[in-house]
Amino acid sequence: MLLVFGLCLLSLLPTCMTASVQIVVTKYEALSFAEITNKPSETYSFGFCLCAQESKHPDTDAGCDCVSSISGKTAKNSCPKAIYSKSCLHSPESGKCLFATFNRSPSKYLYASVKLGVHQLTEPAWQSLRSSTRQVTAHLAGNTRKRLIKLEYSVFELKNENDATSGTQTPATSQRTTVKPFMFPQSDKKSTVSKATTRTTTTTTTRTTKPTSTTKVVTSTSTPVATVPSRVTNVDPDLHRIQTITDAVRVLQKISRVQRISPPSFDIAGFKNAMLAVHNRFRYMHDAPALTYDPTVEKYAQQYANRLAQIQGCLVHENRRGYGENLFYYASEFTTDPSSMTEAVMRTFYAEGRNYDYKRFKRNHFAVGHFTQMIWKGSSKMGVGIAVSRFNGRRVNACSPKKPTYMMYIVVKYDPLGNIQSEAAYLNNVTPAVRRL
Repeated sequence: MLLVFGLCLLSLLPTCMTASVQIVVTKYEALSFAEITNKPSETYSFGFCLCAQESKHPDTDAGCDCVSSISGKTAKNSCPKAIYSKSCLHSPESGKCLFATFNRSPSKYLYASVKLGVHQLTEPAWQSLRSSTRQVTAHLAGNTRKRLIKLEYSVFELKNENDATSGTQTPATSQRTTVKPFMFPQSDKKSTVSKATTRTTTTTTTRTTKPTSTTKVVTSTSTPVATVPSRVTNVDPDLHRIQTITDAVRVLQKISRVQRISPPSFDIAGFKNAMLAVHNRFRYMHDAPALTYDPTVEKYAQQYANRLAQIQGCLVHENRRGYGENLFYYASEFTTDPSSMTEAVMRTFYAEGRNYDYKRFKRNHFAVGHFTQMIWKGSSKMGVGIAVSRFNGRRVNACSPKKPTYMMYIVVKYDPLGNIQSEAAYLNNVTPAVRRL
C-alpha cells in the first residue's frame, strides 16, 4: 500500500548491470469515499522512474528511465483500497496488473508518482521507493485527507534483456530472480543469544513462524506522566557512551550479569515511565515538544509486542495505519533494571543521528529512522508495548537464539507518525540539538 518511518521509505536498488528491473504493485490506498464524491469515475495513474543517481525531478532527468501514465483503477473502485491479484507477482498482464519494467543500466534509485485524473496526489510529485522481492509497504506524502498514500509492491530483476519497458506489455517469458537491496533490513541479519537488534522502520514482510513456546506478557495499569527532562545519573556510566548495537549488547550483558533480574519479573511500569522521560529528554535537546503517554497508542503497541513474542521471529514492522514505530529486541537469561534498559534502547536509537545532516534531506531512512522518529516534532503521543516469551532452543529462523533463553520484544508507537518522506517534512521536523543535558 502507498511508511515509510519509512517510514516512509528509502528507495535503493542494487546497481543493475544487464538485467531489466520490474516493479509490480499489488495494492494501493489513497483517497477516501468522502474525497471522491465529485470524481468517482476518474482513474488513478502512476509513474515510475529508475535512475542512476538521486534525483528530485526524475521525469526530466536524462539519467533516469521513466514509465508514466500507467493506469490504475477508478476512484470508486479504489475505495477503500485497490487490490490486484497475487498472480501479478508471477505473470503480470496488461489491463489486469499494475506494473512497469525498466532496461536502463546501471541504475539503483526508484521513484514513484501518483495522480487522479489530472490532479497530482503525491507531494512532492516524485518520491523514493525501496527495493525488495518481498512485499513492501511504502507511505508517500500526499494531498489527501490522511496526508498519506500507501502502496504495496515488489521489485524483481528479469533475466530476459528484451522484456517490455512499460506497464502496457506483458513479459511472457521473463524469469524473476532475487534483487538484493542496496541496504538490507535488520530482520535479514543473524541474531545470537543476548544480542539486541533493532529493526529498520518502515519495511514490512509477510513471513511468519509457528510459535515455539507460550508467551508471558506483563502489562501496567498506570499511565506514565511527562516530567522535566534531566540527565539520568543513577545508571552505569557506560550506558551514556553507547554508539552502536554492539555497545548496547555489551553494556546490557555486563549489567544483567550483576543484577540477574529474570525477564518475566521485569518492571514494566517503571520501564514505560522511563521510556517517556528519556524520549522527552532527547526531544528537549532538539527543541521538540514533549510527548504525552497515550493508552490507545499503548494498546496497539502491546498487541504487536504480543504477536512478535508469540512468533519469535525476526523484527518486522506492523502495517498499522497512522502510527510511527520503533522496535527493539533482546534475548538473554537475565535482564536489567528498567532505567538501564531504557538508556540502552534509547541510546541505540539516538546513535543513528551521529553526523546527521540537518540541512539536507537524504534518502537514507534505514540508517537514521529510529533517530528521526524519536525527535520528530510532529509526533505528540507515544505508547510502549513489551512482551517476554521463553524460547525452547529449537532454532526456526536466522534470528533465533542458539540455546534456550528469554526473548524480550519492545514496541514503541508514535502518533502522528514521523518519517514522512519529503524534504519539507524532514527539514521542519528534524532539527539540530540546541541544548545538552
